[in-house]
Amino acid sequence: IGPNSPLGNRLGWYAELVRQRISQNWRTTGLDMRSQSAPAIIGFVIMRDGTVRNPQVIQSSGNPSIDNSALRSVYDSNPLPALPPQVTDSYISAQFTFNLH
Repeated sequence: IGPNSPLGNRLGWYAELVRQRISQNWRTTGLDMRSQSAPAIIGFVIMRDGTVRNPQVIQSSGNPSIDNSALRSVYDSNPLPALPPQVTDSYISAQFTFNLH
């Protein structure tokens, strides 16, 4: 979950919950890993209650089908678990990297 996220440093357990939820929703059937020239990176905001807002492709994989499936997995994971009480902000920005390799 992105290098700029506070999750990786202090709240690895929450980051792992988010990773598991999104990974479970990533549908890769029919996607060709040879057509991926780079990992797809999806950026989004997690609100205090776990609502996902503004998912968008930050970096394309070079394959629109992979990008769309990655974006869809974030939408399908909404809502995520609520932010932990240690997070005092009303939301956090997150990035998730998708790689078929």
